[in-house]
Parts: sequence; structure tokens; C-alpha cells
Amino acid sequence: MKAIINTLLFLFVLLVLCSGCSKVQKNVHDYYPQVATTSAVVQADGSVLVKGTILSEGADPLSFVGFCMDTLPVPDMASNQKLVDTIYSNTFTASYPNLKAFKKYYFRTFAANRNGYSYGDVIAVGNVQIDSNTIDCKPALDSMKIVGNHREDSMKIYSATSPVYSTADGWVINVNAYEYGMILYFHDYPTQGTYLITNLSPDYSPYVRINVSSPLTFDTYLNSGTKLYVRSIDATHFEISFCDAVLPAGVDYSISARFRCAN
Repeated sequence: MKAIINTLLFLFVLLVLCSGCSKVQKNVHDYYPQVATTSAVVQADGSVLVKGTILSEGADPLSFVGFCMDTLPVPDMASNQKLVDTIYSNTFTASYPNLKAFKKYYFRTFAANRNGYSYGDVIAVGNVQIDSNTIDCKPALDSMKIVGNHREDSMKIYSATSPVYSTADGWVINVNAYEYGMILYFHDYPTQGTYLITNLSPDYSPYVRINVSSPLTFDTYLNSGTKLYVRSIDATHFEISFCDAVLPAGVDYSISARFRCAN
């Protein structure tokens, strides 16, 4: 009986030890996961949607999968890394928004298990631009329109500065039209893409402050939620627009604008 108990105890310990072991592979590369970079496609909003496929988990379950991106031809795993939580039928995706136009970007997948990691092939993408058809409305170029209280004022924007850094406000663009002034604040240097305006501090999104000296005499922020479009039209200029942005309660006006500035 003692011998049987000892044998069972030995088998139990062996089972516990082996449960943490990897299956022996003939090829050392089979211990590692294998992934493929399936595609990297520019979307209408100027973002790039990257897709990857898991070809094999390797000898052990996956620890993590994701993408990396750089302007250098061989991106490192830590470069603009995006880890992926959800995998559908061995396929996973991630989006890279707010990329600069007229640059070439390089994307690739990676995956890891406890034995190590591997990369997929690199896919290069250039000419990342917003499709102008995605913009909600198209105000006239270099114009600002204010509508409300049974009146409509349209005026020409005659100047817009390139982004200037301020330690207090982040990146600032000053826009001037007849009798009207507008200031755009960005936490980071603006890049092309679709932003959401917030009337809070510009930690993550730009907010737009409207300064009007006359005839309406108000000084306020736009309400949160309006889309602000930043589009690169060439290597040195942005085109910025927003449509029917509503001013806070008590100021019954909405504003649309479209202008260009140096980047």
C-alpha cells in the first residue's frame, strides 16, 4: 500500500511539474508565435487602420499581440506601440490617428509568449490625408459665419498664425476676421485629423475661444462636442474648419469657419 501511495504521489508531482512545461518542438522557431501584417489602409478621416493575423501561438499561449509604427523603415516594438485586447478569428486591428501628411510611415505586427517574440512583415504607407468629403460642411475658404438672433454675419478671415507654443496654453493659433477674433488651443502640436472641441482645459483635445469686440460683444468658448477638422493641403500648410459650432447657453449663436495657416 505504501508503495502505491508513493507511486501516486510521484505521478502527481510529475503532472504538476509538466503542466508548466512546453511541448518539445523540432524547430526552435516553433517555440515562438508567428504573426503576419495583413494590411495598413488610410481611412477617410486620415487615420490608418492596421490589420494583423496570428499564424501560430507557438509552444505556449500568447502573452500579448500588437502593432508598432515609425517613420524609420524597421519599427521597433516599443515605437508607437499599440497592444490589442480583442482578437477575432486570429485577426486583430488597431487605428493610428492624427498622422502627418506627406510622410511615409512603416507598420508591423508583433506577438509574444513566454518563450519570446516575433514580428510580421513591414508595410509602408505614404500620403496620409483626410478625405475632404468626410467634413460635415464646407464653409467658403478664409471665411467665418455667425448665425443667431435673427441675423447672419459673414466675414473674410484675413490672417491666421502658424501654431505658436505657449507654456500656459500649449500650441496656439490666432485667427482674425473683421470685428471678430478666434483662438485655437492644442495640447500637442496639431496634426491632421478630426478633433473634438472641448470647453475645458486642452489636455487632450483642442478648444476654441471666440473673442468678439463688436457688434455682438461676447467673449466665450464654443460648446463641447463640435468636430474640428485639420487637413494638410501641402507640406507646409494646414486647412482648418468647423461647422455650426454652438456657443454656450445664453449666447444664441452658432459659428462656422474655414481657413488656412502655415504648419
